[in-house]
Amino acid sequence: MFNRASGEVYELLEPVEPPPPRRISYNLGGRHGQFSIPRVMEMLSKESGLSGDAIRVFLFCGIKAFERGGATAKEAADHLGLAPQATRRIAKMLAEHKCLLVAETVRRTIKYRASPHIISSLSGEEQAREAAAFHLPTVPGDPLPRRTRPMPRHLYPELEALAQRISELPHLKQNVLMRYAILGGLETSVEKTAAELAEMAGVPAPHFSKARRELEADGWLEFTHKEGQVKFFRLGERATGREVVVPLRRSTG
Repeated sequence: MFNRASGEVYELLEPVEPPPPRRISYNLGGRHGQFSIPRVMEMLSKESGLSGDAIRVFLFCGIKAFERGGATAKEAADHLGLAPQATRRIAKMLAEHKCLLVAETVRRTIKYRASPHIISSLSGEEQAREAAAFHLPTVPGDPLPRRTRPMPRHLYPELEALAQRISELPHLKQNVLMRYAILGGLETSVEKTAAELAEMAGVPAPHFSKARRELEADGWLEFTHKEGQVKFFRLGERATGREVVVPLRRSTG
């Protein structure tokens, strides 16, 4: 533009829109997943009882679950440079503590994958739905899951009285009775199978069932009802120290 009065020349520029933002590449080198920070930190803790090789075997099987649904102990041994026999023992121990799950069994070959409570590549909703189907993992230094640890007795005075009444019984029978007291109180039937209770108590199911039969015969436990072939029990009068007046459920079997 030319100003005739002053002789000045002005240059007009059309506004230029800012350049579009640069696209960020999310190609980070492969598939990714998420993991539970508290559970991984618990596994890494010096009190966990897990060795460095156990952590490596867990991570290998967890990663291979994303690619091929899991990995065998032999595959883990070959990739990690570990002895096959030792790797099988590690995988079996991790599976017993529910850190690894059995994904597939072909004859004597077992394929393992990581527990969805610890590591997963699913969406949050899918992971929550899958994790609900499996028990919480533990570590060798933590023999019982947090959800099954006995509550402090000062918060439940009846437990203290029960503990005194059963103090002369063998440890296994005390464990069985305390499990029923914690889950069902003094009157409520515990609707869990012997296998589930045995796993929570950390004892073999046959030992648990035998102890429960003896406790029922001695009046420490009382049969309430059954569903199909599964029997359910509650604490008996000998354990509670008082007459139980809550009516029994009618048998459905």
